[in-house]
Amino acid sequence: WKETGIDPVEMYAGGSDGEEATEEERMAAAIFPEYQRVLRTSKKLDFGDLILSAVQLLRSEEAILMRMREDLGYVMVDEFQDMSPMQYELMRLIVTGQSYPGPPPDAAPGEKMGGGAHAHSHHRPKVVRLFCAGDDDQSVYGWRGVNAVQNIRSFTQDMPGATVLYLDT
Repeated sequence: WKETGIDPVEMYAGGSDGEEATEEERMAAAIFPEYQRVLRTSKKLDFGDLILSAVQLLRSEEAILMRMREDLGYVMVDEFQDMSPMQYELMRLIVTGQSYPGPPPDAAPGEKMGGGAHAHSHHRPKVVRLFCAGDDDQSVYGWRGVNAVQNIRSFTQDMPGATVLYLDT
């Protein structure tokens, strides 16, 4: 859930995708707040927290985002097709220096965990070059909220001037 920016309690209160929630979804949503509480009290983060926290920080703190961008010249992403929505947003934030005002544009109902404000640069933004390699036929993380085809479609919209090369073997 965290990797898609979805709050499971809110999402599964009415079911995913407008459908009635399954017993497993309701159970998972019921357990989630306690899981988060245990993580907080033990001062731990899970993998989803790491990505989500970075996205939230960069969305809310323009100075940190700009500083990070100043230190980077290039970003390389391998297995692009397996990026979760929050990983994609983290990459997009770093490369473009701009944030969506809320969840990613392909947000499903209930998505709110990413939140944040636009990052506005008052000076000419540094160019961060991006190289991605991926194959939409090899995606293995659908269970993690990954949509390889959406990632590739969004890429050309979100990265103005991007060149996409298709390799056939």
